[in-house]
Amino acid sequence: MNNRRRRVAKLKKQELNAAKANFESEYGVSAEQAIELVDIFVKTVAETVGTIFQNIGKAFCNIGTILSNINNAKEGNNDYQYYFSRNHLNSASKYCKPTSRTKTSETRKPINEKHVTKNGVFIL
Repeated sequence: MNNRRRRVAKLKKQELNAAKANFESEYGVSAEQAIELVDIFVKTVAETVGTIFQNIGKAFCNIGTILSNINNAKEGNNDYQYYFSRNHLNSASKYCKPTSRTKTSETRKPINEKHVTKNGVFIL
């Protein structure tokens, strides 16, 4: 049984060496060099893709920081009331539903009272 296994192993090794020689004669590069080149290529692509995703993540962090700074500035400054008042926002009707009393926009009530202060400013 051992002799048979040795013969099979020897045949497999011969086939592998023949395939390597065929590959080298066809492409001009040895199989070992091709494996090294593919390994280098995969590492380079992985690093590049990692850098791209890292930069995208940093961009989203910067956007979040900017929006947070804007929100903090709005909380500290009352000028934002002009921008979010009912008179300034023409699209405020999407937050309101008509009441049964009249059809004027002044008497429309917001769907959720929590989002509107007493002076008619939307809280986002």
